[in-house]
Amino acid sequence: MQTLPADLALSHAEIQRLWRQVEYLEEELRLTRAKYFGRSSEKRPLDSPPNQILLFPPPEQKEAAEHLRREDTIIDKGEGEIVLEKITERLAANDTPFFVKRIIRRIRKKDGVLLTLPLPPPVIEGTTADISFLVYVLIAKYVWHLPLYRQEQILKSQGIQLSRDTMIRYVIAIASLLKPIYVALGVELFAGEHLYGDETPVQVGKTKAAKKSYETAWFWTFVGSAGCIFHYSSSRAYKEVEPLLKTYSGYLQCDGYQVYEKLAATYPEITLVSCWSHARRKFVDAEQGGNVADSKEALRYIRALYRVERRIREQGLKPPEILYLRQRFSKGILALFDRWLRRRAQDPTLLPKSLFGKALNYTRERWKSLSRYIEDPALAIDSNIIEREIRPVALGKKNWLFCASETGAEASAISYSLIASCRLAGVDPATYFTDVLDRISTHPASKVAELIPLNWKHLILSETVSAALPAKV
Repeated sequence: MQTLPADLALSHAEIQRLWRQVEYLEEELRLTRAKYFGRSSEKRPLDSPPNQILLFPPPEQKEAAEHLRREDTIIDKGEGEIVLEKITERLAANDTPFFVKRIIRRIRKKDGVLLTLPLPPPVIEGTTADISFLVYVLIAKYVWHLPLYRQEQILKSQGIQLSRDTMIRYVIAIASLLKPIYVALGVELFAGEHLYGDETPVQVGKTKAAKKSYETAWFWTFVGSAGCIFHYSSSRAYKEVEPLLKTYSGYLQCDGYQVYEKLAATYPEITLVSCWSHARRKFVDAEQGGNVADSKEALRYIRALYRVERRIREQGLKPPEILYLRQRFSKGILALFDRWLRRRAQDPTLLPKSLFGKALNYTRERWKSLSRYIEDPALAIDSNIIEREIRPVALGKKNWLFCASETGAEASAISYSLIASCRLAGVDPATYFTDVLDRISTHPASKVAELIPLNWKHLILSETVSAALPAKV
């Protein structure tokens, strides 16, 4: 057989390299077009320092406008002659337009002595805002995704002059009050046996050399049996999350981010569980990039795994039944899929850098952690639950775009954590915040864990039952 001259052989090799590069670029182009113009579904048929939170408007600054209706709350000892009434006004909110809550303290005279009850202290010292208004600001920002500048405009349209800076101080002050609950939530969460982990970027304002700039920071997000927590950090580096997880013992379900894999390799008490949704997404990309036949076959196996999970969900099966069904059906599907992947990996024509090659390698490298969910009925096939909890942050960012400071970002992490935990516990966030802010100043610090949304739900239920029981004779 005649061999090519050295220079022609080099040219031939270069042509082959360039041709492979063209194939990669064509794949990327097809994928980009599919993401921009195709359907997005993967379904297939069947900076303020902390002490500034005390800088609130002085009492003489009236946030409550004169034209608003008044709603009275009367505080009265009920004995003696009424000689005077002390009236305190606080801006409030409920399902109807804004109003002013008037707290009328009747001063009575009995046996020559003037008697009255003390004024309930405001949640935030030095402000005339009622709990209901503070909760409105919080819910509007973090649940309805209304930036504070839009809230300022809404208030102005109602004849209420309240600056965005004042509301920023409200949000930071509330977060400061709620921080002990947030810390207790983290303690309970990381004491559990199963965590979902993910992270989402956020733009945070920083001042350098008297110049304001915005940098990418991160919310590390974890979901467990106790609820959900967002942890703010300035980067996505290993050193940021290691302190949170180095003492954790249990399952950590996440995507293929190398930081989590390094944690599991460093701390043997952490058992990594990979996410089939992320593996599936890579085969979807390969299909959209042009490798239709192989990708469709891989997705057929993955759909079969999800059909088992759908049956579990629709029938509301209990843990022993879940384990039985997965061992009977999912285990066999995984064995067939693994055999097929091994055969495809041995194909000499498969390009490792192609989208399908990357999807195949991603799946094979994590096969043990991807298959782990069939061993424990408490585990899920994917970590979609945490993506659902991160989604409100993503929606919010489209409106408020950035956190003005690190202090604001930390306040947002606390608020998002408690709101997400309310959602997981089936608790209305507005009802939760209203009650907790009302009782937090008198609640024993040693029992702060009772105010975690899931525990608070049980606490309220217990108090309701106790109140309904007949008094002991």
